[in-house]
Amino acid sequence: MLFNSPEFIFLFLPVMFFGYFLLNAKRLTLAARGYLVAGSLFFYAYYSVIYLPLILFSMTINYAFGRYFSHFAREREREREREREKRLRR
Repeated sequence: MLFNSPEFIFLFLPVMFFGYFLLNAKRLTLAARGYLVAGSLFFYAYYSVIYLPLILFSMTINYAFGRYFSHFAREREREREREREKRLRR
């Protein structure tokens, strides 16, 4: 399936668009995210199933790196908060 194919424009895109916003309207944000991930995997697999392990591997690595680096951002924010508290005590 290509972005300019009739299947994408008239079937896949409307189903994904309205499904996502319907789930968000019902306040099922985690389900909406899962719906988008499943739709993305279907989109890539529809073109060629052989690329599905590649996209799954890429998603896993990117998620792991994001979690790893967000740890440092939280630590940096905690350190800034400690510095602000020290300055206020003086």
